[in-house]
Order: sequence, then structure tokens, then C-alpha cells
Amino acid sequence: RAARRRTLARDMMAPMRELAIVLGLLLVFGALAIAAEAPILEAISLGAWVGLLGAAVGVPSGVAYHVALHRALSPRGELPSGWLLRPLELHPRLRPDERPLVLSLCYLGAAGFVAICVGIAIVGCALFLAFLRGELQL
Repeated sequence: RAARRRTLARDMMAPMRELAIVLGLLLVFGALAIAAEAPILEAISLGAWVGLLGAAVGVPSGVAYHVALHRALSPRGELPSGWLLRPLELHPRLRPDERPLVLSLCYLGAAGFVAICVGIAIVGCALFLAFLRGELQL
């Protein structure tokens, strides 16, 4: 019965993940389109703020994720050496009651990382287009 509930929950979450991916891609392409049309300084400012927001959310969330993962697995002796390099491989070892906290921090940290990457892409796109338009010279 529990396995059936897990399968049902997993089946219900699959479309949600796909929707999140689509919305994320729309956000990325929208931000790049804004960077392409905005004046260079505004586009660079936008990219910097997006990256800073991603860092402000992602870095503390990433630290909290690693702490929560350590607190969950260490007392049971299920934390191998070098776990910081590949923490995602340890997710199957989490008990069902530990998963919501640890995985939500993981996803929040990952979203922050994506925001940092989007910010860098906006700045890079703005600089590249400004160079192509002749607004920026080496």
C-alpha cells in the first residue's frame, strides 16, 4: 500500500517537474531577450541583480542543505568520506521523514545556482550584443 502511494505521488509530481522546467526556460529566454533589447548598462545591472539574488538565496540554502544532510545521515553512520563531492548520491539513504527538509533545501540551492547562471548569461549576452552593435570596443 505504501509503495502504491509512493508511485502515485511520483506520477503526480512528474508533470510538475516538467512545468517547472518549461517555466524556467521561458524565464531564461525572457531575461536574455530583455538583455538584447535593453541599453547595455540596464542589461548589465539586471544580470548583476539576478546573479546577486541567486547567490543570496542559493549559497545559504546550499550550506543549510549540506548541514541538514549531514545531520540526517551522520548519526546512522551512512555518511561516507568524500560525501561533500557527491551529496546527491546520498538522497536514497534518507528516510521519508528526512526527505522534505533536505530535498527542499537542495532544490532551493539549485534554483539559486540557476539564477546565478542566468545573471551571468544576461551580462554576457548584453556585452556580446553591445560589442556587435559597436557600442563596446576592446
